[in-house]
Amino acid sequence: KKKINLIFAVTEDRRLEYEQIASLLKEKGRVATLAANSSNILEIIKQSYHDILTKVVLRDNSSALIDLRYYTNCGKPGHVEKITSECSSIQEGMIYDFRIELSLNDCPKNQEFWTQRIAIDDVLASEASETVIEVELQCGCDCENPNSSHCNYGTDVCGICQCNRGWSGEKCDCDESAWTENTLLCIAPGESSACSNRGECTCGSCTCDPGYNGNYCECSACDKVNGIECGGRGICNCSVCNCLEGWYGESCQCPTGNELCIAPGSTDVCGNHGYCDCGQCRCNVTAPGDGLLYRGLYCESSASAGGTGLCVLYEACVNATVETPEVADKVCNHEGNSPYGTELVETVDTDNDHYCIVRTAKENTICTIPYVYYFTRENTVLLKIAPKVRIN
Repeated sequence: KKKINLIFAVTEDRRLEYEQIASLLKEKGRVATLAANSSNILEIIKQSYHDILTKVVLRDNSSALIDLRYYTNCGKPGHVEKITSECSSIQEGMIYDFRIELSLNDCPKNQEFWTQRIAIDDVLASEASETVIEVELQCGCDCENPNSSHCNYGTDVCGICQCNRGWSGEKCDCDESAWTENTLLCIAPGESSACSNRGECTCGSCTCDPGYNGNYCECSACDKVNGIECGGRGICNCSVCNCLEGWYGESCQCPTGNELCIAPGSTDVCGNHGYCDCGQCRCNVTAPGDGLLYRGLYCESSASAGGTGLCVLYEACVNATVETPEVADKVCNHEGNSPYGTELVETVDTDNDHYCIVRTAKENTICTIPYVYYFTRENTVLLKIAPKVRIN
């Protein structure tokens, strides 16, 4: 009835082998780097607990006979459903709906398999939360039914119509003697070819080749994103994606808002050093005024920019973590919105584009605290902080 999520807190030299172990546990295992003195163990537990609580991951035990798909907008009203069984950034009190579609891939010969029991579970939940679906496969049928209304001029053989002579079509309702009249129905006004030479005319209707649609196969398919026309964020209308509100682009791949171009903890679009284009920052060649070259996911400057860019956003949290750890949680909480994660490490890479330093002065002693900031998949910030260094 209870479930366990394992956290492997290990030193850097053992991390690789434990990552291999965690991969066998899939979502139920995670690895974190433990400081040499184990000083960050509480932070590791807290961050891992937060990661587990703010994510939903649905898994099922369906067999290869059944194709099971999950659809959800992850609690975002007005957003188009996506094919996914996972949602991140879960908030307490919110309702997250998942729609499930099942389709049969094949009918097994053994009738014992015609009844399937599928269990769906949130693998990260602390307690058992299974939803069980009993599925009865519709695999039985009459072998032959000459009088079936399904086949107008033919015989129903296990759901497939075998037509009498002179008749064709899926339901044996197409009179082959009227071939000329039927073909004319497949030719668009002003054209001479049936189905625009992009399909087959069947009983006055066009069956289009893959990639084409329309009454006369006159329309090409729209651009796809992840295999879905218009990315699931628009409606394809004769080769053109009509995007839903909040999206634009040839395949509706671009958000109209600037949210993806604002760094966690900031309110500036691309750090005021660039512009947002299709959900990505395009940085200015040089920034007005200081002439510095800006780069990075949010056009933040490196340490060579004198601590400008995003470094200044995290200085208070870094300083509190090292100098006054008793109040670090409050300082790093960022007003309760996307709290900064912190991790004390032995060293940081000074060549990293996200390398920063904090200068401190105490009793005529000047020190620097080097650190590197990282953006997580959940759009939060992780600060890896090295020991402070005295410079005078």
